Amino acid sequence: MKDINKSNLPKIIILAVLALIIALSGGAGIYFTTQYTTQKQAYTSNIQQAEKLKITIKNDNAQINVFIKNIQQKSDELRKQYLANADAAKALMNKYMAFFIVFYVVCALMIVCFIAVAFGKKKFSFSKSASKTVVAEPEEESDADEEVGTEDKPKSDFDDIEDILKKIGIFALLGDNISGDIMVYTVTLNPALDYCLTVAHKSDDVHIAEKAVVTYGGKGINVSVVLKRLGIENKAIGFYGGFSGEKLKTLLQDKVDFDFVNIDGDTRINVKISGVYNYIFNADGPFVTLNDERRLFRKLSKIAHGDYLVLSGSVPRSMGSLAYERLLDSVKSKNIKIIADTSGESLKCILKFKPFLVKPNVFELSEFFGKNLKGSDNVCAAAQKMQSYGAQNVLVSMGGRGMLLVDENGEIHRIDIIEGDVKNTNGCGDSAVAGFAAGYIMKNDFDYALRLANACANATAFSDGLCSKADVLKLM
Repeated sequence: MKDINKSNLPKIIILAVLALIIALSGGAGIYFTTQYTTQKQAYTSNIQQAEKLKITIKNDNAQINVFIKNIQQKSDELRKQYLANADAAKALMNKYMAFFIVFYVVCALMIVCFIAVAFGKKKFSFSKSASKTVVAEPEEESDADEEVGTEDKPKSDFDDIEDILKKIGIFALLGDNISGDIMVYTVTLNPALDYCLTVAHKSDDVHIAEKAVVTYGGKGINVSVVLKRLGIENKAIGFYGGFSGEKLKTLLQDKVDFDFVNIDGDTRINVKISGVYNYIFNADGPFVTLNDERRLFRKLSKIAHGDYLVLSGSVPRSMGSLAYERLLDSVKSKNIKIIADTSGESLKCILKFKPFLVKPNVFELSEFFGKNLKGSDNVCAAAQKMQSYGAQNVLVSMGGRGMLLVDENGEIHRIDIIEGDVKNTNGCGDSAVAGFAAGYIMKNDFDYALRLANACANATAFSDGLCSKADVLKLM
């Protein structure tokens, strides 16, 4: 019996293992079947919930669309109402403006009639009571303090009327510069400190400067200084920055009225050597941002109709060749006289705005037309051609040959240089610009403006710096 059992043992073990496998397989099948059924039910439930949510969202979207449509309709109604109110307000404003214009005109006519009646009575008495007038003895004036271009002439009734009108503030409401006051704005986009060295002796080794001077530089600034010395009210606009900019402001403190924009970069420093050597080394200039540019343009917002705007000198590379064009775009609504003393692309941009005056020298004029201009006739022809590009008047400085002016009436004016001991050529062109502007403001006459421009340029050439009023008077 034991032998039989031992022989059947392997079979029993195999059967037991098979039974275990079958049992485990059945259990696993039951487990996975149960899990599948559970997951299927959950999936089906989720699908049903998703379908319900989809239907809910669809209904909500419909409601939202209706809500949006209602808002749009309401917005359109409000916009139409706003436009209607704006039109009504504009019409009402126009009525009020018309009323006030008529009112101010009537007031002006009444004042003029009052003045005319007063002059008809040969007296100006604004009250019945007599007033005591103290008359001071006039002080003697030297030639240097004399007004450039003024002449002794009897004062007429019309001069008195003009003086009174200037004091009547109501006329300022009728337009800019009705009183006749003119302001000159000079723009120097790239001012400088000029380090001027005078070398009197040649050397093969180190050159020793006998004189070294630090002074203000920049063409527009020079124009402002000369204008102030001639008694013409003006304001210098430009950039400054760094220690060199602070030095520039210090040098200009008592010489000119300025309103500069402070920038991050340093004001450039130029080196000018004169004497046995004549060299000029001009720096490029600081980096000017668009915000810096806008700040400077805003300073010109006060420019009024009839004022002068002088654009002189180079432009910082960072501003590009269209800087003057952007500047003039900002003031194009003003009826102002533009004077330009620049060259190249900057000059081409300015000509689009039909400037009152451009002042090239012969070299700049030759560069503009791309040919070497020799002889006064060729220079004159080139100046006339520049008028076709937009310039109203063209003033050409010709060095030793004097100056030539082609005016807006087509007339040609020539003037020779004044003989003298030339000490300095820096700033002669700027002095000429200032002299011309001052002369035209004073006399409204091209011949006189040209004479004063020539006198200023030569007075600067005969001086160590820019011309003084006394020196100019001696050459007139």
